Amino acid sequence: PGVGPVTTAILYALLDLDKAPTPSHFVAYAGYDKSGIDRYSKENRQSGEGYGGNRFLRTTMFATMGTMQRLAAKNGGEGYGYVRLLKERRALTDVSDRLVRERKKNGTIVEIPWKETTKMHRHQDSIRYAAKRFLIHLHAVWSDLEGRPSSPWISGQNGHSHIDNPRDFGWTW
Repeated sequence: PGVGPVTTAILYALLDLDKAPTPSHFVAYAGYDKSGIDRYSKENRQSGEGYGGNRFLRTTMFATMGTMQRLAAKNGGEGYGYVRLLKERRALTDVSDRLVRERKKNGTIVEIPWKETTKMHRHQDSIRYAAKRFLIHLHAVWSDLEGRPSSPWISGQNGHSHIDNPRDFGWTW
């Protein structure tokens, strides 16, 4: 739910399973494998890494997550698993003491607990988190439709032991 024909066409045009054998390739292509501070750092620009990721894809994912939030609000929140992810992530960061880097208005980068970052920083993080999961699920579904193997990316990564089922997030195929 929340992904229409235009978004589907954009994703189909931007993403290529032949170049992305694993879900993490989709995540990296979008630039979600790095924080915004790392993605836009002067060091990355000077090293030739550039800004990291496809800005148009990130914008498309941001708009898609926004559409899902609006549709969920209209429909009482039913059927939009990614909106649930957004809310869960936001609730987690609102109280977390985990240290993160945040760029202040004067350009300095400080390390502070999540709960002390700006509301916008926490909101953007929750969108990034849900968008990453969406891309992981997209890779799994697309691979299955084309009869390709797809690894359950989340399982075994960074201490995770579960495997997300895209059907739990409204996917049908």
